[in-house]
Amino acid sequence: MTILLTIILGLTAISAFRGWQGRWQMGLLLPLGVILSLVIIFTGSVPIWLWAIAGLWAMLSVWILYSAPVPHTPPLTGPYKVGLHVAELSGQSERHQVYLWYPANPTAEMMTRAYLTKQEAVAFAGVYKRLKMPTFLNKNYLLARTESYEDAPVETSAVGAFPMIMFNHGGGMSPLQNFSMMQELASHGYIVGSVSHPEISAGVAWRDGQSQFITEETLANIKNEDGIEVQTSYMLSQDTEQRRALFNESRKIYEPTLGGLTQNMAQRTRQVLDALAAHQAPGLLADILNSTDLTKIGFWGMSLGGSVSHRLCHDDDRAVCGINLDGMNWTYEYVDRKIPTPFLQVYSDPFIQAKQYQKYAREGIEGPTAFSEEVRCPNDFYDMSERLIMKNVGHMFFTDQSLSTRHKTTQQNYRDITSLCLATFDHHMKRESAEKVAEIISDNPDIVRQKLT
Repeated sequence: MTILLTIILGLTAISAFRGWQGRWQMGLLLPLGVILSLVIIFTGSVPIWLWAIAGLWAMLSVWILYSAPVPHTPPLTGPYKVGLHVAELSGQSERHQVYLWYPANPTAEMMTRAYLTKQEAVAFAGVYKRLKMPTFLNKNYLLARTESYEDAPVETSAVGAFPMIMFNHGGGMSPLQNFSMMQELASHGYIVGSVSHPEISAGVAWRDGQSQFITEETLANIKNEDGIEVQTSYMLSQDTEQRRALFNESRKIYEPTLGGLTQNMAQRTRQVLDALAAHQAPGLLADILNSTDLTKIGFWGMSLGGSVSHRLCHDDDRAVCGINLDGMNWTYEYVDRKIPTPFLQVYSDPFIQAKQYQKYAREGIEGPTAFSEEVRCPNDFYDMSERLIMKNVGHMFFTDQSLSTRHKTTQQNYRDITSLCLATFDHHMKRESAEKVAEIISDNPDIVRQKLT
């Protein structure tokens, strides 16, 4: 019995240590180990019924642990190694933070950085606090490694300046939500920036140790119970006239809130670009900017950030092209107006949306019952040069959460979306052939071109 007790105590200690490190799922074994140990110490044996419960609990814990693997970013496919620098800039009324991925030449002793630093993990848990959820849910990202070297020297062997892409994150998400995509694009010769938006972000980890995250007011605007019925009805309806009426009704509710937030995020992005263009102090940031073409920008975003990219392609003369990954457009003033640049919209599966949102819609309004290329999706009253639907995926598929799964199809589809973004930017920013874009779409049966009628 002494040997058994030693084994149980050892496993309990390992579970506690790994749970403290970030593998919180192992913490589920901790109370089991404590109970078994106490029973052995005080009674000298363990009844069969307790062994049965312990076995079932252990199997459940192992299953949860297996189902949520540590998300390691895929290997880079580009010719460059990648550096990551977090820049803080002074603005007219507030300070700014932007993550910058860039082609790098790391020294031999440098190691790739973790997906999240401890400070970032604490800061990004701010949204969980607002939602009254456990704040340890993102700690497994502390154990994840990336392919990026923090503050590595800039690659100087390239001819000419690298084009720049600016990313905007979703509501309640973080500037690192698509880390794997950022570093993959940078490995192909791009400077990729991701702007922190304090009032809407899961969290901002400032250099001075302070944290800042989504405000109660912004969270209330996103959750807006008065608008849920109207918005979900618009999302699900397949009747064009009915959708237009619902869209106009939705506009009255959301234009002052989410429309204004989109405008603020776009303005901050432009201020960050202006501050980068004006930066002169020597150092790593200057070296990065000396290798960057800041006159032509690709804009890119997910969810709310996708709406920001749409606005920037209308408003900013530096815009070359844009991508919206499953974002609802809140740029109401641009309805039925031609967008000045090429713009790609990628939607999640409308059937999954119908299952998720049907209970919120008005009586008599139902989502699509059969898939077709003519299925109506959000943003159909906005001008886009390309509209795609990713079948069998939900909204959060378009973030690195797709790496926290053992589902091979999901991981492959996420890599294909990354390749699609890269090929789109290559075509419009580097003047490469559009054949790669067409090839990715044709090779993946889950990517479907939407045809509006």
